[in-house]
Amino acid sequence: MKTVWRILRIVLYTLLIVVAGAIGALVVLTKTERGRDNLAGIISRLASNDDRKVTVSGIDGIWSGALSVDHVVLEDRQGAWLVARKVAVDWSPLSLLSKSFSADRIAAERIELARLPVAGTQPPAPSGGATTLPVSIDIREIDLPEIALGQQLAGSGIAELAAKGMLKADAAPLAVETTLNVTRHDGKQGNVDAKIHFAPADNRLDLDLKASEPAGGIIANLLKLTDTPPVEIAVSGTGPLANWNGIATFMVDGKIVTQLTGRHQLTDKGNHVEAKGDGEFAPFLPENLRPLFTGKTSFDVAGTATSAGGISVDRASIESDAIHGSATGIADPAGASDLSVEIAAKSAPVQIVVGSAAQPITIAIRNATARAFGDGKAPIVDIGASLASVVAGGTQLNDISAQIHSDGFDIPNRAGPVAVKLTAGGLKTDVATLAPLVTGKVDVDLAGSLSKDAIAIDQGTLRSDALNASDRKPERRDSWC
Repeated sequence: MKTVWRILRIVLYTLLIVVAGAIGALVVLTKTERGRDNLAGIISRLASNDDRKVTVSGIDGIWSGALSVDHVVLEDRQGAWLVARKVAVDWSPLSLLSKSFSADRIAAERIELARLPVAGTQPPAPSGGATTLPVSIDIREIDLPEIALGQQLAGSGIAELAAKGMLKADAAPLAVETTLNVTRHDGKQGNVDAKIHFAPADNRLDLDLKASEPAGGIIANLLKLTDTPPVEIAVSGTGPLANWNGIATFMVDGKIVTQLTGRHQLTDKGNHVEAKGDGEFAPFLPENLRPLFTGKTSFDVAGTATSAGGISVDRASIESDAIHGSATGIADPAGASDLSVEIAAKSAPVQIVVGSAAQPITIAIRNATARAFGDGKAPIVDIGASLASVVAGGTQLNDISAQIHSDGFDIPNRAGPVAVKLTAGGLKTDVATLAPLVTGKVDVDLAGSLSKDAIAIDQGTLRSDALNASDRKPERRDSWC
């Protein structure tokens, strides 16, 4: 028994020494100027990694309830992209004991945002399930009187903004309520007003967002709209999450260019979503895809994200002046799949450009179909296409019919057997030695396999009016990446 008490006394004394040391360390790190500098350095190192660097300097008033930081600098691999100067936090340190962060006011004398950060090279950490917060947050006032946006964001010169708002977020059960108002104060007009109330436990989502800017505004610059016209955006939605409806309108130069409506329902099969919209989407798409969506484009989608992790498409259609597309079926990695997709040009073939700027490939599409059915993880795949032409460098194929088949393509690993049949009405090439061999109609049959790292051809046949050649390999001996 004496031995037990002796051990307990040693443990108790050790704990007291640790606690006393921790309190002493807190005093040293927070009550002296040198200690606060050391604390700022520790925070900076903990918040930094290979993709980002965080520098915190000039911490004061930690336990007084009037915390201040001289400046905070955020950097990525290209350098500094955000600086916050003279940050002030009127908060209650004791509220952390109840796992909550409570502040009457958070302000910064000036924020300088030169650009958006570049993507990091490190993969994001897995989410690990439902979204949660480590502490509850209650910020009754957010006051940012000077926000300077660099030319990359503003479009021309420096844009000066001001922002006010509030944020309340409960950790358990999760609930978020926020309001935000952003206005320009550099002699130009423009404002954003947002109100969000998200309470999953109460089955509630209320959303109200309005934004407007005259010509030459920030939103038009970020969307890369030609001549940066006036822009207005309105997004609203309300109701229980089990039966939620929303609408969004996007106006450019006083005209409605895009209008979307959406609905979410919680069913016994999963989350059912419906969305309809129409507008002129081409200006907002990558340049090589714009020919597919010329003129006014409309879409209508309805489907369910199933509880088992699959997607059931009840209907999906898209219609533009150039093409008509549709999809239907189910894709279920844990079960059976049968998903079909079709796209067809309405009149003349639609030309798109793929590949790189140095080696572009121009494809003129008449129609294309695809179907995946069978085992959800490794379905049978059939792809067909009718192309008016394919041009790559000095080579041009005309009047092409292509069929691609796989008896079981491993979708997670992107690997499986592949058979290709291609017929071209004609082939033109600037390769002098090849041109006489591929005159007239050309037929190609290939069989092999595809993986993330290589394409392997096991056997193949090439026929033209002047050539009949074949190559058969019982074992795969040739591949390239």
